[in-house]
Amino acid sequence: MFAIGTLAAVAIPRPYAANGEQGLRRLIGGFAVARRDRLIRRCLLTIASISFFCLPFIGLLPVIAGRNLDLDVQGAGYGVLFAGFGLGAAVGAISVGTILVGRSRALAVRVGLALFGVSLGVFGLLRESLPAYPVLFLVGLFYFATVTSLSTVLQSHLDENVRGRVMALWIMGFGGTVPLGLLLGGFVADRTSVTTVVLAGAVVAVILAVVTNVSPEGSVDG
Repeated sequence: MFAIGTLAAVAIPRPYAANGEQGLRRLIGGFAVARRDRLIRRCLLTIASISFFCLPFIGLLPVIAGRNLDLDVQGAGYGVLFAGFGLGAAVGAISVGTILVGRSRALAVRVGLALFGVSLGVFGLLRESLPAYPVLFLVGLFYFATVTSLSTVLQSHLDENVRGRVMALWIMGFGGTVPLGLLLGGFVADRTSVTTVVLAGAVVAVILAVVTNVSPEGSVDG
């Protein structure tokens, strides 16, 4: 509320002229941009696919820790496990602006997806807690390095007058689809196992690594 109040009190100059769109047209403008531009469409579909199919393991992590790793989810061991994932995510995000500077973002997305899928698959197969700590750290690292690289590709490509509308779709794909994927993941886990959900997410990540091409060449449909 304080942040919203502060923004409401500040007069922020528009960096570009309004294009005349109002109401529903302005609301769905991001979809129109994504339909016209292949690169934007691919970035949005990729992030939505990652969030829906690959990220249910985060919400199911207490179940994974309890059933597969025999950890007390109320204890310090589980807290350290989850913190390791968060630390890996932070390192992955930082690596995009340090180690990966000057390298192909499109290649970083594909390699990151592949390594994320492999490390997630290994985590899903583990039945001992000790190796789970470094493996989940790598899952977080490769996951967030991939997402940050993908976001960088998208934002570098966007024109300023459509950035807000397209990034709203990015946020919907990034965060909005996770609860839906978790609902499906919980349903599947109840009828099979939580390992099945994790391995399915790993397979999807590897498939995305093969089919995803966010290279900027020829991004606009003719």
